[in-house]
Amino acid sequence: MEKMEQASQPETWFDGSKVNDVLFCEDFLAGHPMKCIHGTFFDVNGAVGDAEQIKAEIYYKIAPYVTSGIAKKATTLLDALRIRCYSPPIPYQTDRIHVANGTYFLSGDFSAQKKFCMNRLPVRYVPDAPEPSQWLSFVGQLLEPEDIITLQEFMGYVLQPTTKGQKMMIVIGKGGEGKSRIGRLSLQSRSAGRTGKMTHSSAKS
Repeated sequence: MEKMEQASQPETWFDGSKVNDVLFCEDFLAGHPMKCIHGTFFDVNGAVGDAEQIKAEIYYKIAPYVTSGIAKKATTLLDALRIRCYSPPIPYQTDRIHVANGTYFLSGDFSAQKKFCMNRLPVRYVPDAPEPSQWLSFVGQLLEPEDIITLQEFMGYVLQPTTKGQKMMIVIGKGGEGKSRIGRLSLQSRSAGRTGKMTHSSAKS
């Protein structure tokens, strides 16, 4: 591996012989605004899942200046970042759903603005998304019309960071009828939102 070239313009956090931890953290967070809650880093897009990735960014940022003990220094700076951007838990807001491309309000409004939160879903809100015909066909074969409304209401409920409804859903039936598929989709809506889109109608549930 070729030796990394020295940066032409030294950073303000490097005095020619060592890295100033405080100035480095300020500079790093200026380009990567984050909060650290319960030891986990969050940015406006949600939890930063891998702290090792942040450490790697630190490594490459200081590599032109630190010639020995760089792994230890990257670890030290990562710990310093945790302290610098410490935040108490962010209160959950039950009047909105945080999605990948902004914030959907239960009033029906949508804003592209994103703020720090602890429950952002990695799905985009698409107001003009096509009707989920395959899903509707599936539940139409499985449930009565009034039960479909109840299912939609429940799945909308699990998108909210609250249990104030004090409700649980039990789907009873024979094997192979699709109960586990509904269960998996409900869990995905709650934790990861892997359905890819959130339609206007489902968000209102």
